[in-house]
Amino acid sequence: MNLESGYITNTLSQPPLYNIFSMSAVRVRPSTQIDTYSNPQIDGGQAFGVYESYASATEDFILYLDYVKIPLGLDCQGYNAFIVSKGYAVDPKYEEKLNAMCK
Repeated sequence: MNLESGYITNTLSQPPLYNIFSMSAVRVRPSTQIDTYSNPQIDGGQAFGVYESYASATEDFILYLDYVKIPLGLDCQGYNAFIVSKGYAVDPKYEEKLNAMCK
């Protein structure tokens, strides 16, 4: 969440969007999204989800993790490798950036 939202400072993470995980608009899986938001200045106008609250966004991220069947017991780097393998982000350095946040 910190990497995605810039520590909750980016446009998507602010009310009334509350999208702290920068989740795209959901088409297939269960979701807590209540609407979509698109801005040509953010990832070329890609549609992102809108949430009722930060708690609702967090619930949706958990639904996503359930949907992609994240294994239990991963360490920080293992989680990072898994999430990247599922195409969570488009940044080619995403895993490297996440790994730098592991303590």
